[in-house]
Amino acid sequence: MAAIAIPRFAGIRGEAQVKSEAATAEQIVNSLRVYEAQENLAGAATIAQIGNLMTVPVGFTISSGGGPDAYVIAWTSRASGYAGNQTHTEGTIFSPTSY
Repeated sequence: MAAIAIPRFAGIRGEAQVKSEAATAEQIVNSLRVYEAQENLAGAATIAQIGNLMTVPVGFTISSGGGPDAYVIAWTSRASGYAGNQTHTEGTIFSPTSY
């Protein structure tokens, strides 16, 4: 029974972790948009600029976007089954890349 339950639990735990990371990426996007609005920016905000709105975990970067374009946030996940490069594009439903 443990031979079935343990791998399944690890998979569920890995998926939950990578989805939690995606939620952090979405919070980063929201903070970037708030900063753009507060500062009346026409272009993209940066991770450094949103430091007073949220603490951004190490490893999350802006891959592209800002202004009228959707932000793309990238990070390297260490989640079991999902370890590796992940991205989340603003306005889309996150779909993790499994490895």
